[in-house]
Amino acid sequence: MQTIISIIDDVVVQIATPYSTASGVYLGEFNVIVTNEHVVKGFKKVTINGLSFAKQEADVLFIDTHLDIAFVSIPKEHSMPTILLDHQAQLREGDRIVAAGHPFDLAFTATQGIISSLNYFDNKIQYIQHDAALNPGNSGGPLVSSKGKIIGLNTFIFEKGKAIGFALPASYIQPLLTVFIANGQKSSIKCPSCHHMCIDNFVDNEFCEKCGGEIFHISIIDDYQPKGMSWTIENLITQLGFDVALTRKGPLNWELKQGSSTIQVSYYEKTGLLTGDALICSLPDDKIVDLYQYLLQQNSAIEGLTFAIKGNDVYLSMLVYDQFMKIEVLKKLFGNLLAKADELDNFVIDKFGAKQV
Repeated sequence: MQTIISIIDDVVVQIATPYSTASGVYLGEFNVIVTNEHVVKGFKKVTINGLSFAKQEADVLFIDTHLDIAFVSIPKEHSMPTILLDHQAQLREGDRIVAAGHPFDLAFTATQGIISSLNYFDNKIQYIQHDAALNPGNSGGPLVSSKGKIIGLNTFIFEKGKAIGFALPASYIQPLLTVFIANGQKSSIKCPSCHHMCIDNFVDNEFCEKCGGEIFHISIIDDYQPKGMSWTIENLITQLGFDVALTRKGPLNWELKQGSSTIQVSYYEKTGLLTGDALICSLPDDKIVDLYQYLLQQNSAIEGLTFAIKGNDVYLSMLVYDQFMKIEVLKKLFGNLLAKADELDNFVIDKFGAKQV
């Protein structure tokens, strides 16, 4: 199973919207990324990231609200391998499986387990029930058999207990992909009434061409417009020179990268607090006292920034309350944080033998 895990980490994709982060899986034989519909719900574009390609925006190509399936366009350049979708798998209870995803940043996770039931139904849809640990970020990630083939798509829409996971079998996904490919991979939606796959003609997008039922094509979805403090923060990020769409990491969270530094930006609505945290290094095996003394000296010398230690990790942080949030002030603070983090992470590693993270 460890060999399988080492293979699938390259095909599992992180998918981010302004509201959430979750997972998807690249299916090379169909040249698309497959995920859950609820992961991309309300968006015509999402941000994708993976181990073998740069973070970038991708188009939502197909949605099926009934089966909770969506297709997303692939990255412009990548080296992801092809792993087969086993839609004819002869599954049995007790079969060993792996559930994979990118629930936390790009920290690929893969948990092992067994199929515990093949008789779970919800809304007349059959699901694979298994005991591999899942969390919300695993939604849209693959369920992989001991043969190294994808047998299902994990979902976290059910909450039956911490030790129970569910996946939509590949037998539901394959027919959708076949029709989608036959239609030329055009933007489309499956009618919730008659289940006909309706191609988006960008003209009459309100009714199914087959049954006349009401539909809502992807092209009708409005572009995301941040509001309130999200607008202020994203305006700041844009003025700092970043592509804001590529910095989003879910609700009120962003990630800024400059040089060797990475800044995690978070806004807490309840307290009105905006924070920026840069992970500088991990504590060294030696010279810890010397490093502590240096950090304390820097806390007195660096205006608006503070060094802190959490566990074995050293952070350079800043915080500001929303009543003091003026764009010019924020630009100065975040510009200083980005520059100092990029400078000091290398310095403490060279000077004190701190560990790179």
